[in-house]
Amino acid sequence: MSIFGDMCYDPWSMADWVPEVAYADADVAIGHAGPVIALFWRGQVRANALQRLQLLVAERSADAPLVMFRIVEAGAVLPERDTRALGAAFFESVGDLIAVSAFVVEGPPMQAAAFRGLDAGLAVLAKRDYPHSVFESLSEAAGWVAERAPERWHFTGESLAATLGELRRLSPR
Repeated sequence: MSIFGDMCYDPWSMADWVPEVAYADADVAIGHAGPVIALFWRGQVRANALQRLQLLVAERSADAPLVMFRIVEAGAVLPERDTRALGAAFFESVGDLIAVSAFVVEGPPMQAAAFRGLDAGLAVLAKRDYPHSVFESLSEAAGWVAERAPERWHFTGESLAATLGELRRLSPR
């Protein structure tokens, strides 16, 4: 533990995690709070967004293992083939830093099916040595992740969902 002013900072306490947006453009927003990283996918994910995500994971790796959420919002577009390959390489490179991962697809059924297929393809290309699953809602994903995250974080589904909700609220549209 370290002291900042008269406050004691505990890197494993959710109360000390300040939600922050690290990158945003018209298509994505990437944020973090403690060891939680979230990608809000609103349009087309491009190579520059994946590079920003990789930089954030590298910066936050002191808090590793990390919890990764990818949230696909209605209207998101499947990435181009080159970007999918970069995504697979990204997940392969950061696998040792991830404790648990959730992929949330909020869009209509046809969009959800396409993104589920994309996620299955990524699983073939990039090995996952951590728990990972796909969900229809952020609250469902938060509950599942809370049950599988390192105990020292004292996650509850509700507190994790609230943190993700705050990151979404902070994300420019």
